Amino acid sequence: MSSPTQWPFPGANKDTDLSYLLGPQGPLAKGWKGFEYRPEQIVMAKEVMEAFKNKDIRLIEAGTGTGKTMAYLLPALISGKKTVVSTGLKSLQDQIFYKDLQFIQRYFDFSFQAVLVKGRENYLCLRKYNSFVKRGDLLFASGQKPVLERLNQWFQSTIEGDISELDPEVLKRYPKTNLTTNSTACHGNNCLYKKECFWHKKRRQTQKADLILVNHHIFLADLSFRIGSDDSKSVLPSWDAAIIDEAHLLEDSATQWFGYKLEDYELASLSKALVDYSEGDPKLVELHENALILANLQALLYEFFEKTDGFQELFIHENNPADEALKKILASLAEGTIAISNNLPQKLEEMSPDANLIETLSHRLSFIYQASEFIAKSNDPSFVYQAEKNYKPDKLVLSALPIKVGKIIGQALEKTERPVILTSATLSAGGNFNFLKDRLCLNPLTKSLALPSPFDFKNNTLLYIPKTMPNVKRSEFNEAMIDHTKRILLASKGRALVLFTSFKRLFLTAKALKNNMPWPVLIQTEQPNTKLLEQFSSEVNSVLLATKSFWSGVNVPGESLSVVIIDCLPFSSPIQPLQQARRRLIELEGGNNFNDYSLPEMTLSLRQGLGRLIRSSNDQGLMAVLDIRLITTGYGQQTLKSLPPSPITENFDDVVKFLSTIYRVSRSN
Repeated sequence: MSSPTQWPFPGANKDTDLSYLLGPQGPLAKGWKGFEYRPEQIVMAKEVMEAFKNKDIRLIEAGTGTGKTMAYLLPALISGKKTVVSTGLKSLQDQIFYKDLQFIQRYFDFSFQAVLVKGRENYLCLRKYNSFVKRGDLLFASGQKPVLERLNQWFQSTIEGDISELDPEVLKRYPKTNLTTNSTACHGNNCLYKKECFWHKKRRQTQKADLILVNHHIFLADLSFRIGSDDSKSVLPSWDAAIIDEAHLLEDSATQWFGYKLEDYELASLSKALVDYSEGDPKLVELHENALILANLQALLYEFFEKTDGFQELFIHENNPADEALKKILASLAEGTIAISNNLPQKLEEMSPDANLIETLSHRLSFIYQASEFIAKSNDPSFVYQAEKNYKPDKLVLSALPIKVGKIIGQALEKTERPVILTSATLSAGGNFNFLKDRLCLNPLTKSLALPSPFDFKNNTLLYIPKTMPNVKRSEFNEAMIDHTKRILLASKGRALVLFTSFKRLFLTAKALKNNMPWPVLIQTEQPNTKLLEQFSSEVNSVLLATKSFWSGVNVPGESLSVVIIDCLPFSSPIQPLQQARRRLIELEGGNNFNDYSLPEMTLSLRQGLGRLIRSSNDQGLMAVLDIRLITTGYGQQTLKSLPPSPITENFDDVVKFLSTIYRVSRSN
């Protein structure tokens, strides 16, 4: 992608250009057979351009089918401003870079430089690779050398050095962490391979790029440096404007980015690696002893939470003996990581067989030290401290998470003094943007715009809310939910995405449906998400059962996804300590935790889930929400007003009639 053409055309008005470019007489209409005139798209494009001119922060909700990405990419490129586009999901990131930007180049006859940037740990480290090649005989037993050959073949052909391109078999034999580096371990300017380094090539490309595409974590990392005292360490070069797509995910991404996490699995894995490395070496006796202590602390930590099932808030009572015991374990863990780091061999030669391993171990130890020390101190009241224990899979996670991370986001965006567009198909709840403005601590006067979807929901969809369902809190709900799901699937001949608010209900339903349906029943956790979606899309009658990660970002147009079933209204779990802390804070600040937080958060989640159904103007389908609160409560009625304008029925006979009609129409076309 080469240098940008001069815009706007000589003597033309930029707004007029956008109307022409995206209008019925423009180059897109004349050159692309699939063109559909979308007035909402032009409105959004002009809004983006105006924000760029005025250096505004703006919220733009663009309903499905608006053509959102084109509506912000074109004005960004036309403006001449160096623009960062941040997305929440990899699928959208890939779509923009590999499809949308190529599309713009093809139909609008102007060129530009764009670069897709991932975190440093996603690129092959040449220093480690060269060490790896030299040590190949040591790393692979007889019969496994083909794995090394595959790595070498990939290295000869790769342009990006992106580890995701690599044959999964190689990564099974040699973990990603041993082939990549990170900000702590990278040798930077002192590296022998800096000139050829894939990561540094990306950095150099960003300096020249007109548009830089990143994920929310990289964007947040860049913001965190810019609001600090030294913005010379910024992750990205200085930019003129930012577009945050999937902005509804920004608070969650920031919560994880600015939080601390200690995982039982990582502790066990690290302990084993240290024990294996030091065992039997007389020079590493002290390291071996400390590694065994670390393993014992990991076992002690797991035992401490043996009876925990789900979430548990930590350190909520003063002078609690159990809390003090936990703090001692965590403090010992922090001290242990320091002792181990001090015992690791120092100043190894660049190509020493142990160099990469020691570097990786050191980095993992530093993360565990930071997390265990911060959680052990637990003296920052702006954080909530929690434990989460699950049995499928068996996992224990301790974390410290910021309660109102929006303060950091809002202040950082304001401090940039640059135009920022926050957009998504779902930003408003109850007809306004108050919830998102509050969560991200944006100025209440921040300009906002809601553009409806151009799709014909009235004629192409039906919303089914079965009146015979028991209340979700009653013991018989799960059985009734499974029964209604079966009935809908039999009527729809599969072709359905079934979304759950918990793994418990997903597994209950999976047990009832697996091997009892005449079509494939695909279950989240049984395959990687990408493979599940590929199979779901290609096998028209298949059924996909999934939880939170499938409520957004799933884009399967056509007959394969003709039904979306949602088990119940997606309120956050009332036992999650982070949610409890946020509700308490809202009450302390004089708000109403249900109306100001729980209800709008649920509404946005529900809109996201139901939004998986209609992905093109030709799509038709059924939406089913198996929760009678949507029609029997005042807040349910309020939520309905935020949903697409679909006809609503409580009668299953209407469902059967509707499905038979759309399938008959589909076959005739």
